[in-house]
Amino acid sequence: MPTSVVDEVLQNVGIILNTSVGSVPGYREFGLNMEYLHAPVNVAETMFVLALNTALRQFEPRAFLNKVKFVEDINKAGKVSVDLEVEINE
Repeated sequence: MPTSVVDEVLQNVGIILNTSVGSVPGYREFGLNMEYLHAPVNVAETMFVLALNTALRQFEPRAFLNKVKFVEDINKAGKVSVDLEVEINE
């Protein structure tokens, strides 16, 4: 259970990131559009940022995406990690 507004917003961002649109019964529009998953890396990165910005505006408007950093795994082709920086407006 979150103990502050910051914790609550970060928890909500994490839930959005891990929830695919269409996967929540009764709330099918909730989550992140994950069509980027099977796109080429350079296209997927742009699609991801757009999808995340859209989801945050709709489901957690207190979080503003400031910075996205993609880190490609040199040992696994196509595997990318993402570091996010969000600004929280209480």
